[in-house]
Amino acid sequence: MLTVLAILVPVVWERFRSYHSLTWEIESAEPLRRGMPGLQVTFKGIAIDNPHLCTFTIRNSGNVPIKKDDYEQPITVGFVPGAQHPRFPVRIVAFEPAGKDPESLRPSVTLSQEGTMIFEPMLLNPGDSVTLRVLLDQCFDRERVDVNARIVGVGRVTIETLPRFPMKSFVAGVGLTVAGMISFVYNEQILAYPWFALGFILATWSEAQYKFNEERKRRLGLPE
Repeated sequence: MLTVLAILVPVVWERFRSYHSLTWEIESAEPLRRGMPGLQVTFKGIAIDNPHLCTFTIRNSGNVPIKKDDYEQPITVGFVPGAQHPRFPVRIVAFEPAGKDPESLRPSVTLSQEGTMIFEPMLLNPGDSVTLRVLLDQCFDRERVDVNARIVGVGRVTIETLPRFPMKSFVAGVGLTVAGMISFVYNEQILAYPWFALGFILATWSEAQYKFNEERKRRLGLPE
């Protein structure tokens, strides 16, 4: 029982403590010319040789509001060149809103001369998010992005990287399940049921997360 409490107490503490957090997450990405080599894309009369679309979300992932007065510098977003063209800088050519939560949110976003996005300070309550779709002039690295901000309580913006198999959770779930079965064999039912229940929950969650990750990889145009 003490072991169970040792596992649950940090989780509960993490859930209810007050903290600031801002997260950037890629939702989808695709090259516009994939499968259509003869397609030409222009923007304001200027040809884009290697156009890519990317949809991303910025979210207040903490549990306290981020107020306008909390900003020392606005949020800026820039993309990093992909491995195929590492020497070509990636510029944001254009963007459009793709969603916001709540609907009353009024983000003010502009493009800099360097091809980066600038988000003016705005109130973000816990769970509030802004989703944008951007047109890029080059392929970009899905795992790296330049997101910068100076916000009270936010050490750095959390970047949600590419999904991976939750191996640690899966191994822990299997281990706890086995421990529960062994305890049951030795008539230690008091320990067996909590171990087995925790193991089953972790293993089931890992499987569900794996399926979610594979779906996200598909949306990002990545091999499974």
